[in-house]
Formats: sequence, C-alpha cells, structure tokens
Amino acid sequence: MDKIKYVLQNLIFIPGVVLSTIICALLVIVIAFFGRRSPLLKKIEYIWAKIIVWAAGVEIENNQDQLSKLDQNKCYIFISNHFSHLDIPIIVTILKGFSPRFVAKESLFKIPIFGWGMKAVGHIPIHRKNKRQALRDLNKAVETLKKGESVLIFPEGTRNTNEDRLLDFQVGPFILAIKLGLEMVPITIYGTNRCLPKGSIFTKPSKVYVRVHNPLDWPKKYTIKQREDLKNTTQDHMQKKYLELLKWVKEKKSLYIQ
Repeated sequence: MDKIKYVLQNLIFIPGVVLSTIICALLVIVIAFFGRRSPLLKKIEYIWAKIIVWAAGVEIENNQDQLSKLDQNKCYIFISNHFSHLDIPIIVTILKGFSPRFVAKESLFKIPIFGWGMKAVGHIPIHRKNKRQALRDLNKAVETLKKGESVLIFPEGTRNTNEDRLLDFQVGPFILAIKLGLEMVPITIYGTNRCLPKGSIFTKPSKVYVRVHNPLDWPKKYTIKQREDLKNTTQDHMQKKYLELLKWVKEKKSLYIQ
C-alpha cells in the first residue's frame, strides 16, 4: 500500500512542480513588468508554494501560537536550517503574512522561466564562490530590507545531509544582520530531508516539523568586527533549538510506535 501511495504521489508531484512553476513564474514576470510592488506577486508566490507542498504530500506541524506573536508590521531576518528544496515553499507557506524575500545561490536565477520569476518577485541572488560579489549581493539585500521587506536566509549555505546536527554557518548573513540592526527570527525544520532528500527528484509523503522561535535582538549588540562572534552565538542557539526539536520528534514517534 505504501509503494502504491509513493508512486501515485510522484505522479502528482513531478508534473505539479513543473506546471505550477512555469505558470506562476510566467504570471509574475508579466505582472512585474507593469509594477514590481503589486501585491499579486506575493499572492501568486504563496499559491505556488501551497501547490508544491500539497503535491509533495507534506503535512506540516508548526507552532502557530508562537508565529502569531510576531509583529507583521515589522521586518525580520528569518534564518533557518536547510535540508531540502522543499524548505522554501514550506516556509513561504507558513510565513504568509511576511512574504520574505530569500537569498539563494546565483545559479538558480539562471534557470529559464523559474529563475526569471524569482528575479521578478524580488528574491536576491548571491555568488557563493566570489566573496567580493557576495558582499555586493548582501548590500542588495540591505536595500531590499530598507524598502520594508523581510528576508529569509539559510546560514548553512547549502542543504544538510546529516540530520544529527547543523552545518557550520556562513558569516555573510550576520554581516547583513549587523548592518541592518534588525531582529533575527530563528526557524528550525525537520523532516524535509526524508520527504525530498538532497539529490532526489522523488518525494516521499511525510510529516514535516517546523518551529518558529523568539526574535533575537543580538545584531544591535555587535559590530562588524564581531561578526564571527554573532555567527557562533547564533549557531549555538539554533543548534540547541534544533536538537530540542529532534529529541521531541523522536520521543513522539517512539510513543506512537508503542
């Protein structure tokens, strides 16, 4: 029965991803041509994210009470651990009221239609291999936030294949945080690695656990010279929160099996 469910889900997932991405990307490209500030852009992006999550067979469990405490009139820097390509549509779905622009590797923006749509909506490409260009890209992110936008960043820099602990954080996001002095909102996510692992195009329907944590005002307390300190302090904090989530999930599954 599980094999049948797996096959049927992927018969939905792969065409669903391709068709929804093409249609939604073309729509935002056309709309952005007439005005990049149109609220329709974010609505279409949210619809795209919902379709992807549904097509993947993902069931999201998140702490909605904590999420509701965030001020939707404020800009935040959302920072999340990263396991899968599903992380972005899942987080976009959860953060509907904020519609954060996300910082992604520059190569994604070169993908026909999809990359054009990303650029039209206002997401920010970053060159990972060119440090000077990466700093310029971070400055663009600064300008985005100054216009009243929140930003989503994955400080690990790539998808993690080890669910036991987080990868070492990159320093770039914390330079951005210090320059802006905005609150950072940590997000920990678990389960997307089992639903759509790195290197796979096939989805396995499963539950994904997401926790949105209290905002951190730490960037205001650090200078650019102390960026490594901020990075390390934030990584320790998120590692602790992630391990708490991991322990909770395993205990919950253990009770269910019994």
